[in-house]
Amino acid sequence: AGSERWTAAQAVCRVLGRLERFPKVLSVLQREGVSTLAGRGGASEHQSPAAFRRPEIGSFPSFLLAERGSEGFPERSQRDLRRAVLEGILEDPPSDFLWLPDVLRGLWKE
Repeated sequence: AGSERWTAAQAVCRVLGRLERFPKVLSVLQREGVSTLAGRGGASEHQSPAAFRRPEIGSFPSFLLAERGSEGFPERSQRDLRRAVLEGILEDPPSDFLWLPDVLRGLWKE
């Protein structure tokens, strides 16, 4: 149970740490009230996620998520972020999850 949660957390962090590969995730994170990336870049002004990186904290972009229950983080954005992160995991699964896209495709066909 503990190792499976750790593997799932690593998969989520993998997507959040590679925003340049997952523009849908970046798009949700840039919405007002979702994270500290809000207002950075946009449809007419795109900033590379590399601009958000801080070497002192490793290779992850530097951003904070709003608290789930906060007024500025609407349910729609929470849902969109969960979906975008899951799509990122399915698009480029880590080795422990290579089987997942095939299983889900099989379920969707039924």
